[in-house]
Amino acid sequence: MNAFPKIAISLVVAHFVSGCAVTPAQVSPEAASRIKRIGLVSTIAQTIDRQHVGVTAFNNELEKRDISAWKVDSAYEDQLEAALKEVVPAITVIRKPYSSNEFAPVNQHSEFLSKPAFGPNWSAIKDAVSRYCGNGQLDGVLMVARSTAPDFLGGTNQSLTGIGIYTRGPGTRVSMLYAIAVVGLIDCTSATPIAIRQLAKRQKGWPGEVARASAVEQLDSNLARTPISDWTHATENTLRSYLINLPKTAWIATVRSMFATEAN
Repeated sequence: MNAFPKIAISLVVAHFVSGCAVTPAQVSPEAASRIKRIGLVSTIAQTIDRQHVGVTAFNNELEKRDISAWKVDSAYEDQLEAALKEVVPAITVIRKPYSSNEFAPVNQHSEFLSKPAFGPNWSAIKDAVSRYCGNGQLDGVLMVARSTAPDFLGGTNQSLTGIGIYTRGPGTRVSMLYAIAVVGLIDCTSATPIAIRQLAKRQKGWPGEVARASAVEQLDSNLARTPISDWTHATENTLRSYLINLPKTAWIATVRSMFATEAN
């Protein structure tokens, strides 16, 4: 690949990840000094995609399934809380109940080249954030939202969004489980994000390099190619376990980079 495509992919991924070009990736010293009580909200695991990319568009498959009953988002909040306590012990995490439906619009991404293109729709949840902040007397909300990235798994013109299963054929040459997401710190005074980081195990390098460090793991090809309609309870339990473990090693690096507590 020559230099121009590398730069182009990196710029596109940077736009996908941020959702807003002016939002910094790190919390400013001023914000860090006053944001001490933080609530946690994860919305990335309400649904799962099962995507197969074939030789031609006629061979492509895309299915979606509601998995909110699996409570994977709750597990992600537990993991994020543990990362915060380890990396930024001065912050107090306040866990208050909330309605997932109120925060779901953050994942209603806009169309190509509109705002916010391919990234979280932060403006759609300002009222929900304000209510949540008031109920918990919070300074900020750390939110995990779905994001979209180019297909760095199979190198096709497709895209990856949120939680999903990805296979590339023929012969299922690529079989992966992925989580494409961003972590945003929302300031309760404005109900808007003041820092956004991609959820990734690596936080240094070009945006495309960081994207490739997203939470992805190989998945058994037979399991990955099983249609959603054929999933059994055993299949669901296996996938739930894999999903809960998927981003475990990415939280620490992401939180450290966001709060600039040490080099990554």
